[in-house]
Amino acid sequence: MNGLTIPPPGMIPPPSISDFLQSPKVEMKSKLDGGKSFADVLSDVLNPADLEVKFSSHAKNRIQSRGIDIDRKDMLQLDKAMDKAKEKGAHDSLVLIDGKAFIVNVDSRTVVTAMSDLESRGGVFTNIDSTIVMS
Repeated sequence: MNGLTIPPPGMIPPPSISDFLQSPKVEMKSKLDGGKSFADVLSDVLNPADLEVKFSSHAKNRIQSRGIDIDRKDMLQLDKAMDKAKEKGAHDSLVLIDGKAFIVNVDSRTVVTAMSDLESRGGVFTNIDSTIVMS
């Protein structure tokens, strides 16, 4: 013989039709940061589970396109600023944090848009009823 061994019948189960009908499971995600996509990473940073701060899609786009860095400290400051604004009866506020400007809807606890220090200089902010400066 040629060295080829054929297993006895019953040792190898025959494939079923369902084996051929299942589509392959392929996930295409970045290898960076544990395989999360950029959108997932951005969402995790912008919406930590223990804070009640949300970001509108417009705000997320502005943050990404303007290269604004938001860290945990900024998130805590935004959360605290919204609490202060709510205590004072504000609804739409400008929140200034370390050279960054955020327009927030206090009632829904949502950041509506974001600007860097350079963009906010000399700017006119409309449709707000309060300003909170965090330090």
